[in-house]
Amino acid sequence: MPKELPKSPSISPSAELRADINTLMERGVTIWGPNRGWPAGASPRINQIYARFIQMRDALAIELSDTEKSILLECLSGSVVNDSFVEGLELEVMDSEGVEAFPDEGNALIEKIKGASMAERLATLDVLGY
Repeated sequence: MPKELPKSPSISPSAELRADINTLMERGVTIWGPNRGWPAGASPRINQIYARFIQMRDALAIELSDTEKSILLECLSGSVVNDSFVEGLELEVMDSEGVEAFPDEGNALIEKIKGASMAERLATLDVLGY
């Protein structure tokens, strides 16, 4: 029986791990989780791998205030989220009504997105449920 990995309450990915995650996410790798379609009663190892993925995803996601989240969700509603959408995410946010309603938060969100890698953008969208 394989030795279990120690559980980590928090994660700060190394540069190498972050590069691996970026590569996987940029290639469109999707990991299915308990809420995303695999059957109940999945093996403890699968659950452990998924929990580790969630920790890494959350560590990569852009930290957003509640207002920034609502602007981004408003921007996402009705949108097809594909590679070109994620690539030009700051342009999509600039065009949203949320930026006009909350210019300070909207501009801060645009700056955060501009400075984020593709993997960080994808992780953020995944955290928001897209």
